[in-house]
Amino acid sequence: GAVSGNNSGAYRDTVLQSYYAETTTSTKSVKITGLSTASSARYNLVFMSGITAYDDRTTVFTVGTNNVSVNAANNTDRTVQINGITPAADGSITFTVAKGSTSLGAYLNALVIQSYTASTSLLAPDNFKASGLAKDSIKLVWNNRVTGGNVNIYRSTSANGVFTPIATVSGNTYTDFGLQSNTEYFYKLKAILAPDESPYSVTISASTFDYSVYINFNRENPAPAPWNNTNGDPAEGTLFQNFYNEQYALTGISMTVGSGFSGINSSGMNTGNNSGIVPDKVMERSWWVDIPQTASIKFSGLSYNSTYSFKFFGSRQPTSSTDSRISVYSINGKTAKLDAAGNISRMISIDNVQPDVNGEVEVVIYGENNYAYLNAMIISGGKIGSDPIEGASGPVFRKSNSSGDATVNPATSEANSNLHSKLNVYPNPFRDDVHIKLNLAKSASKIVIKVTDLSGKVVMLRELTNIPKGVWQQSSGLSSKNLAPGIYIMQVLGLDGEILPPVRILKSR
Repeated sequence: GAVSGNNSGAYRDTVLQSYYAETTTSTKSVKITGLSTASSARYNLVFMSGITAYDDRTTVFTVGTNNVSVNAANNTDRTVQINGITPAADGSITFTVAKGSTSLGAYLNALVIQSYTASTSLLAPDNFKASGLAKDSIKLVWNNRVTGGNVNIYRSTSANGVFTPIATVSGNTYTDFGLQSNTEYFYKLKAILAPDESPYSVTISASTFDYSVYINFNRENPAPAPWNNTNGDPAEGTLFQNFYNEQYALTGISMTVGSGFSGINSSGMNTGNNSGIVPDKVMERSWWVDIPQTASIKFSGLSYNSTYSFKFFGSRQPTSSTDSRISVYSINGKTAKLDAAGNISRMISIDNVQPDVNGEVEVVIYGENNYAYLNAMIISGGKIGSDPIEGASGPVFRKSNSSGDATVNPATSEANSNLHSKLNVYPNPFRDDVHIKLNLAKSASKIVIKVTDLSGKVVMLRELTNIPKGVWQQSSGLSSKNLAPGIYIMQVLGLDGEILPPVRILKSR
């Protein structure tokens, strides 16, 4: 089955990874028994279909005269459902599964049975997810549990702020455009079927990107801006320094080639008119990995206080109609898969990546039973999402690996949040000075702010006394140091019983 690699799909990867399949024209049936026979009993059936493929895998589900369909090819986040079903007199519901007229198969990865009574209000949308899409947009996806109704979308800039209606849609996805860059937005939904409306859904958040870095893995024929071109073979130990972002500003992000790459492949696809998802000069060439090699790339100069999305593109001219070149990309155990054979339009991503305390991330690339290809990568950075987020049963905290939520007691969570000090710096990158925002868990008689360059040389040492508990903000004083452009490390020392992680800051030109 198609998996997200990081449990960000409609259901966890352990659910998505397998399926029942039917590849003939036969229609299969499933009978659910033991349901309520009360006159007010109603049920919704939610269907999930997903397979690692890139062609037509349309699957049709039918209950009585109602049917829904979904293309299971590479699907990880879209479900379809039939709502408001009244069981038969024996307390059963039968649904059928069949492939579409041109589909190569029908697939059932998961089934969710939702039970409610007809006298209650409408059910709120569920499986609500949001993710940054660009500097000015966020994508929303959900399940609509009301047939024939619409969904109202509400947005706020804070979890407890005023939510304003921004759109009414009939489907189960929406892209919110025209947003501010590097900004977190909060969303909730309501199902509407006049004259009724549902309660609010859970509240979730996502951030727009601050900037993006475009990397073209080539040897010759470099792509135009904003692409950073490697212009060379993937030799182990090669360092590519200080990439530009899409605004042509230096980011301080560097890339070191690890072991495992086999060389340059020049057999990528070519549209002839740059009509693909990336320019033809990016599509034509790739760094490739032989069977059964595993290659790696390390990125440095990332901000520990930011979260990143890594998008991958691979392309290879197919050698036959059944050729498959599935490339696997992995970061911190999260994986994403892409079939490079004949690819001109698909990219996959690993989202919510947070660098280690050194500001580093390692990407691993290998083939799934074949060769692997890396033509391009887009790294987008943005704000780390805030916690807590209001949930259906109270505040919920997102786990750091995005694998799920854990409900907590609000009073306990507030108390626990005060046990740890936090350091934030802004802006980063900076030109003249950076401002320090320090939230102290308890008062400090003396702290030291230490800034070093990458060689360990101290460029600033500042001592502060009698800092009270709570939020403390002040400029760092780096503007007086006449620092050369580059990467520097800021640390706060002297906190009783606490060691705060160092923060990498970038002095731009």
